Amino acid sequence: MISSDTYEEVYEILSYMDKATVMKIPKEILKVIKTKRNINFKTKINKDDIFNEENVSKEAIDFICWLSYKYWIDQNRKSEINKINIEKVKKIEEEKREKYRKNFY
Repeated sequence: MISSDTYEEVYEILSYMDKATVMKIPKEILKVIKTKRNINFKTKINKDDIFNEENVSKEAIDFICWLSYKYWIDQNRKSEINKINIEKVKKIEEEKREKYRKNFY
């Protein structure tokens, strides 16, 4: 579950972005972000260094990454990302098989 503080951070990050980019996000999602945010939460986001992990939560960064993947990047870039993810999963699975193979025999 996404916290109201995270929604506030995402809302603030979106406020720094150009309107055309933000408007690629469906209105329903924008409405959820706006209504579920904690307006009393004081973010530490620096407009000049938005994704500094000392100033923004990992959850907010993850949310923005999801928005980027879902609504902002083109299909070619999505394919590249999917390929990288598949390769990472295969590597992890191979490492697990090797580990269990050593432990089993």
